[in-house]
Amino acid sequence: MNDQIDIALSGKIIENLSEFKNFEVILNSLPFGISVQNIDRAVLYENEKAKELTGSFKLRNCFNRWEHLPDEGEKICKDCPAIISLLDKSPHKIFRKTLNKNSKEFFLEIQIIPILEKDGSINKFVEVLTDVTKQESAKVLVDKPVETLLNELQLSISKYGQIGGEILFKDEISFLQDKVSDYIQKLTMFTYIGVFQNNFYQEGFFGPLPVLDKPEKSMMVYSFRLNSENVTDPRKEGKEPCLLMMFFDRDNYFMFEKRNVILSFLNQEISKIVKIEDLNNNWFDNFKMDLKNLITKNLSGSKIEI
Repeated sequence: MNDQIDIALSGKIIENLSEFKNFEVILNSLPFGISVQNIDRAVLYENEKAKELTGSFKLRNCFNRWEHLPDEGEKICKDCPAIISLLDKSPHKIFRKTLNKNSKEFFLEIQIIPILEKDGSINKFVEVLTDVTKQESAKVLVDKPVETLLNELQLSISKYGQIGGEILFKDEISFLQDKVSDYIQKLTMFTYIGVFQNNFYQEGFFGPLPVLDKPEKSMMVYSFRLNSENVTDPRKEGKEPCLLMMFFDRDNYFMFEKRNVILSFLNQEISKIVKIEDLNNNWFDNFKMDLKNLITKNLSGSKIEI
């Protein structure tokens, strides 16, 4: 059985349960939330656990759940795993910090499984919601020292366009071994084409995103534009589109739970740069140190009750 059939069955099994008289009992007995959504993210079905975790959003959009978060709840989330699933027709997941009905913080693992039609098209997704507050936060925030988390965080900065990219700065990125440059080029184009839809005016903070064929890794991507003396394409308005990619072990997503704080820092640091030609290795080293100091500060105050 090939991968596409496996993925199709993952979604179809849940969708086809509606043929059985007691399908509601079956799905409501599961210890995790289940919803079925169309490609516009409208919730067509949700089981009782999904309602318990996020409230009922049937016939509304799934992203409406995050109305209590700044700049969220009105449009498709920038880190929506369905964006990638539409491209590679594979399941993908993210982690989301939110509040329960008692206003207590908890963490959700959100997995999207595309339902493949016979012709390979996707019209619906199955969403699986799992409360990972205890197992994941205990594993990452208690058992793993902050210093270890930061050592595993590795960065690269590239400028990019329609015909490829150019790496400006990069860490050793040990998990890529001797293929760092080629791999970052592929990731840059994957992000530009797949996530940004060929729009080099796209700016913002995205992720966690998959690192192609490295399922144990994730990345956060910050897209920005810098003035440049060497821009020849008039559509770029004198600015080079750039990507900051931050690689980390998939389980370490908690480093970025204070997303708005990190985004504010990134915006502030990039706003200080007059033009791309002013960047150098000394700037990159200082930038990394300041970013890791910020994450250390965030983590020191982010341990939740378990």
